Amino acid sequence: MSEDAANNKTAETTVGEIMTREVTTIPAEATLQEVATLLTVVSVRPLAVFASGLLFGAVFLSLVTSTTALVRHNLEARLWASGIAAFTIVFAAGQIVGPVLVGFVADRAGGLVAGLACSAGVLALGALAAWHQKPLARDEPEVAVSREIRR
Repeated sequence: MSEDAANNKTAETTVGEIMTREVTTIPAEATLQEVATLLTVVSVRPLAVFASGLLFGAVFLSLVTSTTALVRHNLEARLWASGIAAFTIVFAAGQIVGPVLVGFVADRAGGLVAGLACSAGVLALGALAAWHQKPLARDEPEVAVSREIRR
């Protein structure tokens, strides 16, 4: 086996392994976001609030990357832009609806803790859905991804 063939085989294996992990990474990240939100529900102490913000922010950044990788793994290369655009639209809608819902619940319940608990509940539903997500059936997804790497 030539050195180039060995390097391509390594790239294919590595990409395939990384993309397979994305199926479990997203649910874990969604669960961590729920935990970060719950920290502010159970305690308003500065350390808990700081830990919540730190955890939520760190997980949020990696969740965007994982979602992009999930789209690239499950869709043909020609559909990547539209797939990422669809996720961006859903994310933007959540950024609009989420604060309105939390504010509505907080106003009705007389405090932000109820709103944050509602937010944690919605995140829990999202995490639960993510844990049940399976990769889409595709013909040789690693081959399609490895072709993109070689370009």
